[in-house]
Amino acid sequence: MNKKIIILAITGILLLTVYTPVSSAAKLDIKGFFKTDPIITAEPDEDATNKLIMPLGETLDIPVKVNYKIEGNLAKLYSKIPLRNKKASLDFEIIDTPSYATASIDVEKLDFNISTESVEKEIILKVSLDEKATAFEKSNIDIKISANEVKGFLGLATLVNSGNITVEVPFSADYYPDITIDMPYDEKEIPPNNITEVPINITNNGNYKTTVLIDIKDIPVNWTLDIQNVDLNKDETKEIILEVDPYLYFDNETVKIDFTPQAYNVADKTGDTITKEILFRNDGSYVEEEEEEEGFFIPGFELVLLISALAACMIILKRRKK
Repeated sequence: MNKKIIILAITGILLLTVYTPVSSAAKLDIKGFFKTDPIITAEPDEDATNKLIMPLGETLDIPVKVNYKIEGNLAKLYSKIPLRNKKASLDFEIIDTPSYATASIDVEKLDFNISTESVEKEIILKVSLDEKATAFEKSNIDIKISANEVKGFLGLATLVNSGNITVEVPFSADYYPDITIDMPYDEKEIPPNNITEVPINITNNGNYKTTVLIDIKDIPVNWTLDIQNVDLNKDETKEIILEVDPYLYFDNETVKIDFTPQAYNVADKTGDTITKEILFRNDGSYVEEEEEEEGFFIPGFELVLLISALAACMIILKRRKK
């Protein structure tokens, strides 16, 4: 019985608050006494925000815990009044997203009971990235959370004020390796008695500074080949040189080169290896030079001449001694 009397008394006071003709200032003060403020907090899941999102890969779900309660002079009383609609509605809106990110929330609105004790619910922020997101760099998606007013009996007076907060949800992109290898040719005739330089252009199309690891596979016997790793900033192209010093009497040889992108100074972040091949053919220039100098070429001919000359000298010396 006492509870009913208290409720009726409060209802009467609220009606007086709305309809009693008093000065504006006084009216505001009276209403302010009965109003209560919403307390909203939100906390993104730390484990989820620490995960790296692969550009052009799968969407990452980031849980965000949302808490709601009320505070004010009559907050405890308001939380116990048997109102027809004793719930606060919270709206969720993404208000700021980087240009390279796409974000959405699994719900647009949630209802919370009116209570002085914190009520917790969860929303899911879904984030995907394109290839322009810089690897390992922290960025934020801003979510605005708005609580509506809560009206009292007959909807004549506001019991709980509206309110809003903005929560920043951090995220980072994973390393997205993407390089282009531009070889000048697939096959080439080269001189066997000179070093040939092969220019190779490499472009970093990825989202982070990249070291391109270069490895020559199955080097032919008696060949010397030299090429160096290269560091490239985002969207940078550099020319590197493959030096080829072949065996003097080679015929045709294929050289295979592996190019592997690796995040600069991050050894465990690498991309797929790209393999390029070049077929080198002997241009015959070494034989042609010998023919021009000697007029003909017979293997071991110089050695035959040397032995003959030594033999002739020995015969002459023996005859003189006699």
